[in-house]
Amino acid sequence: MFSDSWTNPGGASAAGGVPGAETGRGSSKDAADRDSDGRDEVIRDLREFVSRLGLRESARVSKEQIAQLFEASAGRLSLARTVIEVLRDAPLPTDMSLRSFADYIATLTPTPNLGLAEGDIRFATMLSHLSAFTKQSALFAIASVPSVTADGGGSKDAENILMRLRMSGVVVSAGEIDDRQHLQIPGLLAAKLRHDFEDADGHGEAIEQLSAALLDQLENSQSTDPALLADALILARQARLWSTLVRAQEAFGLSTFLLVPQASCTAFGSLPAEALEAEPTLNFFAMIAEGLRDRLEDGIDEKRVREALVAATHPGQLWKHFPGPASAKVESELDGPPPVQGERAGYFAVLRRIVDLSGEGRHPEAAALGLDWSARPAGRRAHLVIRFITAVSLFHASDPRRALSILHEIETPARDNHIDGDFLLPAIMAWSALVAVHCGDHDTADDYLTQLTDGPWFPLILDELVHPAQHIAAAKRALDRLDLDLAREEFRALADYPENRSLWVFLPVIGRMIAVLSAATESGLLFANDDVEKHRGGPETSATGADLLSASRGMVFIGLGRLKLAELELARMSPLSDERIVLSVRIELVAGRYESAISLADTWFYNEVLTPLRRAELAAIKAAALLRVGRVSDAVAEFGTAVGLCSWVGSLLPLAFLPQQDRIDLIDLTTSSAAWDEINLAFAGFFRGREEFMDRLRSVGAISVHHASLPQLSAAETQLLDCLAEGLSIAQISRELHQVTGTVKNRLSALYRKFGVSNKAEVIARARSMGFIMPV
Repeated sequence: MFSDSWTNPGGASAAGGVPGAETGRGSSKDAADRDSDGRDEVIRDLREFVSRLGLRESARVSKEQIAQLFEASAGRLSLARTVIEVLRDAPLPTDMSLRSFADYIATLTPTPNLGLAEGDIRFATMLSHLSAFTKQSALFAIASVPSVTADGGGSKDAENILMRLRMSGVVVSAGEIDDRQHLQIPGLLAAKLRHDFEDADGHGEAIEQLSAALLDQLENSQSTDPALLADALILARQARLWSTLVRAQEAFGLSTFLLVPQASCTAFGSLPAEALEAEPTLNFFAMIAEGLRDRLEDGIDEKRVREALVAATHPGQLWKHFPGPASAKVESELDGPPPVQGERAGYFAVLRRIVDLSGEGRHPEAAALGLDWSARPAGRRAHLVIRFITAVSLFHASDPRRALSILHEIETPARDNHIDGDFLLPAIMAWSALVAVHCGDHDTADDYLTQLTDGPWFPLILDELVHPAQHIAAAKRALDRLDLDLAREEFRALADYPENRSLWVFLPVIGRMIAVLSAATESGLLFANDDVEKHRGGPETSATGADLLSASRGMVFIGLGRLKLAELELARMSPLSDERIVLSVRIELVAGRYESAISLADTWFYNEVLTPLRRAELAAIKAAALLRVGRVSDAVAEFGTAVGLCSWVGSLLPLAFLPQQDRIDLIDLTTSSAAWDEINLAFAGFFRGREEFMDRLRSVGAISVHHASLPQLSAAETQLLDCLAEGLSIAQISRELHQVTGTVKNRLSALYRKFGVSNKAEVIARARSMGFIMPV
């Protein structure tokens, strides 16, 4: 027999064994297991439980196994005897809480008499569908299922119902889970309740209401209870509540598989045709579930599930499986009246439509669609994802400030509900860093990049929404500090990433910035400019992307002195693009039109379209122009403004992009200025002192042309130059232009003088280098 110390059931799992049993069969047994009121007899003490069942410890049955039987049966002799009789010649399962085992025993056990009113039994039956629940969840479930009436003396007062269920031993403590006390209906008793009342009137309706109530609580709670989520999924699958599965899918997204992998695979795997026909969006999760099952045949654990999900959502893999309904269906759905609370508004359809519009470069339309949909009632997760994708579209639609506002708005709820391995919070942080860099808010960008680097975020599902944006932000911040080695490292990481989608434009942009700052020869800059063109591709670029590309090419052409080509790039850009404004003033400086550069810088400096970073660039260019016209004191003052702005935005680029000689002269004139103390403080930790970053500023951009005057050609002179470029002789030009050869020769001499050359070959070479003749 068992010793006196064996009084607490514990709950440890045990190895299998064959119990000995001394028990009767049939009606005598049933009678023996009921008290004088006809209720099933409940034994609250383990030693008495062992004695009444006639169990004895042996090498083939352990104390732990009997403890499990005691707990799973809630001490009810009728349930325990059924287990012993069924398994007389077979080993006990290692886990008595297995649902399949409990469900089998339920088919063999007589209906228990719990001594409760019918209404309380119905509520107990409803709770039997939950594996473990907090008191709050139980009260919420009881109060949220109106189809369960209080027949037979029960009460709709949730507190009293739960108290009676606990006093009767139907609801017991399940211990602490995730730092919260949980309750449960013991496994064997729960299975019996589910089995006996499965066909009862109103049971199906109650289950549907319970499933909806569970999702309501999960969506409205501050943190997700995995046990409740698993129950909601399994309940919906068993009751064939396909719309409820869709709702769960929209509420928790792919993080469902991270939270409850086993339940998710069970709920979404091997869905019947009727489910996929009724709810086509279930195809997506069904595909994920089947993929996980195949990868996790040897067992499911948190690490392996995360690895499998990362593999299933590898860059370029996910979207081809994503459901994509016809655009007309989505648009007609959104043109209709707003749905009532709880009604779905085509989350997956809208998400796919936004992705497709972005792929076509129609970012303003994608943003408008996202803003419209997210203003309607939706699940928490669906709302956050659509808002995130909308912010991305707004960035590409040249509205970065609004994009950053939305990203800040959704960050807190995403952080509150983050699950390790999920993409949403890291994606919000990475894009916040990228947009902040673009807006010149470098403190914010650095904060997010530090969090991403220091945090245990990776590996991630849907990583393509995180790493490209992170690499771009990190590369641009490295360039701000003139850390060209780190910028090249981030550039290579971005170039090697399998899928950059709409962010591909940053590869040539960043590559050209690195080249302008580091090239040692003109040929080296030319090669770098051509080499980055291999990264062209991906989805149709946005207006913002096109402006960035043109500005990057324009910077290279200015550095090479090919001002005509730079002007062609300028003409391609959006009229109010801040990159265009700065590029136009930079062209005026290098072309020698200094007063025009000063005037344009003054005109645009306070325009609201400019970011603080672009204002710093204008101030630096104006300082160089003032210095060139001999207004030294004004140049020093303006350069001090530029240095102060650079300190504020945390970027040395506005100074570094000046022609080298201007930069060196202005640095030498302001070496003792207090403005350098501020910038030294702003870059503390990245340079060993003031002299180091000044030396860095003096050395970068060594080959950029200081001055390249641009000949002003008439239409006739442009036509004459085109004839020369085509290789026509003087006689052929004479016939082409209907002019005598003497006139052609005189016009050619005037053209040579404008370009400062003396023959046909030199003028073609000079005109081509300046951009008057496009390269063949």
